[in-house]
Amino acid sequence: MPMRIASFTLLLLLLSQVSAETSVEAYRVNIASHQNGLYTLTDGSVVARDVLDDVCYLTQNEQAILYKDDKAWRLCVDHANYAVEFVRQLSGYDAHPLSVNSLAEVESLDICH
Repeated sequence: MPMRIASFTLLLLLLSQVSAETSVEAYRVNIASHQNGLYTLTDGSVVARDVLDDVCYLTQNEQAILYKDDKAWRLCVDHANYAVEFVRQLSGYDAHPLSVNSLAEVESLDICH
């Protein structure tokens, strides 16, 4: 009987890890403009970075990845990764969901590093 309990506990642990890793919310977005830590996405949504230094060399409609980690939203752009908060979020914003299974998978994308 103790072996069954241990096996059942291990199974629950594995299932909780799988479900945690498959619930990553991530989107491919385009940045229309940026200034002073504010990024306007092509749909009109605006996110603010936690640091005010500007990212250099962003082109018009620069691709980025917007994703949610355990605590907050993050923006990967120009091989860097920043914590951001929504200043204005439009419902149904023009973003393309990514099919990713973990935060590590998002952060390994070329845009992020």
